[in-house]
Amino acid sequence: MTTIFPPPAPELPAFRTLLVRSAYHHSAPIHLMLSHNWQNPRGKAIFVSPSRPAFLASLLKFGDEWLKLHGADGRTCGASARIENYYPPTPAHLVLILNMLHVYEGTLHHPKTTLPEAPTLLVLHEVSALLAPTTSEPTLASYLSLITHALSAVQSLSAKAETGVAFAVFDSGLGGLKLPIIRPVSPSDEDPGGSRPSTGRREPVAFFVEKYFEWTARVEGTDHSSSPPPPRVRQTEAWAAIEETAVPREGRAGGGRMRMVLHRTPDEDSTADVTMEWVVATRVAGPHVGSRYFAWT
Repeated sequence: MTTIFPPPAPELPAFRTLLVRSAYHHSAPIHLMLSHNWQNPRGKAIFVSPSRPAFLASLLKFGDEWLKLHGADGRTCGASARIENYYPPTPAHLVLILNMLHVYEGTLHHPKTTLPEAPTLLVLHEVSALLAPTTSEPTLASYLSLITHALSAVQSLSAKAETGVAFAVFDSGLGGLKLPIIRPVSPSDEDPGGSRPSTGRREPVAFFVEKYFEWTARVEGTDHSSSPPPPRVRQTEAWAAIEETAVPREGRAGGGRMRMVLHRTPDEDSTADVTMEWVVATRVAGPHVGSRYFAWT
């Protein structure tokens, strides 16, 4: 089974489509792809992110201790060798890549988008970062169209795969993202060729995006001293002991007490939700001082 944490760790439910939003740790997509490839000797993942420098900088800032210790292991290198990376800087580039991804069948061959065999996992990372306003303001449809293009690519690639292609989206900016349904058409006085920022109603994008996914996962900071645990299914086995360290209290992806609630979208209620709770702690001594590790509660 797959996970978004370094091993040993709780496993995710089996999924065909998964949305992870809010304050997930920066190494979560890496652990998902590695664990996916470990469980399937023929597994192959495709990772799509808006910016390679930004992604690498976030990994370096987070300082995942497990990746520092095991990133060069043979098993890890073998799994990472089966990950293809793409870094489209704009929505148009992303759509182009998604439309061009295909399995080689003896005719059309492109060095970047022709695959020797179908992948088994497609991961989109920080989709909302692609929607920074440029010449025109993005709308709700701007985000949803990127998701539908990705789902179309998954469907097309699945036709060439033995087991189908799983699809996961990680977006820390989705939780607070609100966009207008339509773009204003009247030009502004200062920029006759552009359009005014929308002053009308903005809709929460997450509400609409979640409907496209089988499972949605919301990651958030928590404070056990001030609020009781939610009445949901919990994974309580201790996967690691909390050592003598300084534990950040900010409750964000960078450290502190965290909670992830997994909800199966077709279900009307939350009785079958899965809740995982952990602490992201920081080493204060030893050869890996400053590195962050996961302690399960």
